[in-house]
Amino acid sequence: MKKAWKIVIALAVVLALAAGGVFAVFAVKKNYAPVNRVTSVAEAKNINPYVMPIKLIAHRGYSGIAPENTLAAIEAAGLADFYGAEFDVILSADGEWFVMHDVDVARMTDGEGLITEMTSMQIKKLKIDAGNNVIQHADEKVPTAREAIESAIENGLRPVIEIKTGGAEPEKYRELAYMITELAADDYTVISFSLDVLVQMRKYLPEGELWLLSSKVTTEQIRACVEAGIDGIDFNANHILNHRHIKQILDSGLLAAAWTVDNIRMVDRMYSKGVYFITTNFIQPA
Repeated sequence: MKKAWKIVIALAVVLALAAGGVFAVFAVKKNYAPVNRVTSVAEAKNINPYVMPIKLIAHRGYSGIAPENTLAAIEAAGLADFYGAEFDVILSADGEWFVMHDVDVARMTDGEGLITEMTSMQIKKLKIDAGNNVIQHADEKVPTAREAIESAIENGLRPVIEIKTGGAEPEKYRELAYMITELAADDYTVISFSLDVLVQMRKYLPEGELWLLSSKVTTEQIRACVEAGIDGIDFNANHILNHRHIKQILDSGLLAAAWTVDNIRMVDRMYSKGVYFITTNFIQPA
C-alpha cells in the first residue's frame, strides 16, 4: 500500500514540474526539498552572550538540514556548533534501544509497521527515505541509541536523549542508563514527557540531568518535579500560557528550557525571561 502511494506521489511530482507546478511543494513533501530558511541566533537583538550564552539544542539532530534522528543530522549539528543534539529513543520488540520519533516507521523509512513490534534485525534493514535533504543522505539507516550517543560525543555535542518508551521493564531503563554513563560520562541530559520514566531513570542516574517535557506547564507539575528531584522543565514555547510559568519554574530552583523554537523573536523572548536552553529545527548558533 505504501509503495503504491509513493508511485502516486512520484507521478504527481513529474506532472507538477512539467506544468510549472503550483502544487510542486505539496508533491515533494515526502522527499523534502533543500532547506534555505536557516537563520542564526546572531540575528537576535537582545541576547548578550557575555551575560549568559544561549545553549541551542538541535531538534532530532539538525533536522532542518538532514533527515531527523539520523547520524547525518547529529553530525550536521556538530558542524554547526550546537550545544547539544536531541534525539528520541524507543525500544524494539527484542529490547534494543533505537532512535526514532514515531512508533510507526512508515513516515521516515521504506518500511511499514510499529517499531515496538519489530526485531533489531528488521529495524536495521530499514532505509531512511524522508526528511530534509534526504537525497543527499541516501544511505542513512535507523541508528541505535548507542550509535547516536557515540556520534553526539564524537561531534562535540551534549546528547539530549528523549525516552519515548513508557512502562518498560526497570531492567531496560537500567541498561539505557548504564549505556549513557558509559559513553557520555556526566555530559548528557535525559528528557521525557513521563515523570514516571524520569523517576525510574533517577534510580540509575543519581547525578544525571533530567528534564520533564511539558506541553502545558502547571503549578502541580513544577511541584512534582521538585519533589521527585528532577532538574528542569522543558516546555512548549509556542504555547503562550506556558510563558507565565517561567518565573515560577526558575524560582523553584528548576532549570527552564524551551522547545521547538524556530522564530528568532521567540529566542529573544525566551532569553529575556531567563530561558537559555532552546531546542530548534533551524536556528543556528552565532
